[in-house]
Amino acid sequence: MALAAKGQLARMSLPDAIRARLREQILSGELAMGQRLTEQGVAEAMGTSAGPVREAFASLCYEGLLITLPHRGTFVSSVSKEEARGAYDIRHRVEPYAFELARTRLTPAANDELDALVAGLREAAGRGDYASMIGLDMRFHGIFYAHSGNPILVAMWPLVEGTIRKFVAVAGPHYSRDLDALARMHEDLLANVRSGDMAAVAAELSRHGRDIWRHLPEQGATGGDADPATSNDTRTREEA
Repeated sequence: MALAAKGQLARMSLPDAIRARLREQILSGELAMGQRLTEQGVAEAMGTSAGPVREAFASLCYEGLLITLPHRGTFVSSVSKEEARGAYDIRHRVEPYAFELARTRLTPAANDELDALVAGLREAAGRGDYASMIGLDMRFHGIFYAHSGNPILVAMWPLVEGTIRKFVAVAGPHYSRDLDALARMHEDLLANVRSGDMAAVAAELSRHGRDIWRHLPEQGATGGDADPATSNDTRTREEA
C-alpha cells in the first residue's frame, strides 16, 4: 500500500492533510476498492499517531469513500455502475447552472488555475497519460462549483466527484478515446465561458457527460454492484 510521506502533510491540520492524501489515493485508484486500511498502518506510513488518522477515517467514511465493518475493519468502498450513472445524471442537470453562476464570480486566481489546468490537460494528452487527465478534468469542473456562490452546489461536488473518479479509475482500462480531443474540449469550454456563450457551454457539457458511456463496453468496466468488503463478508457468512 503506497501512502503519503510525512513531508507531504504541511500547510493543513494533520487530520485534514491525512484525509486529503488518502482521498486522492482512493480517487486515483492507488488504494484499490476493497483494500483494508488500518489506523496504525496509515499512522506509521505518515509518521504520525493514530488519533489524527482516526479523524481522517471518520471524515472519509462520512463521505462514503471508506466503510467500516464491525469486527472486520475499515475498507475502501466501491462504486457501482448505477451509482456512477446517478452521479453523471446529476452533473448533466446541474453543471450548466454551476458554470453559469460561476462565470461572473471567477477570481483572477481561479482563472489562472483554469488556464494552468487546460495546459496540464494538453501536456498529459501529449504523453497519453489518461490517469493524470482524470484528476485535472475533475479539478477544472470543481472550480466552477466552488465559485458558483451556491452552498448546495459547493457541498455536493465532493460526493459527485468521488463517485465519478472512483468509477473512472476502474473503467479507465476499458475506456478508449481521443485524449487530444478531451483537452481541446476543456479549452473550448473555458473560451465559451469567457465569451458568455452559455448555450455552447451547456451543449459541450452534455456531450462530455455522455462520452464515457459511449466508449465503455457493457461488461467488465465497473467496480461491481456491491462493496467488495461487504461482498466478501456476505460470502464468508454464506460459506459458513
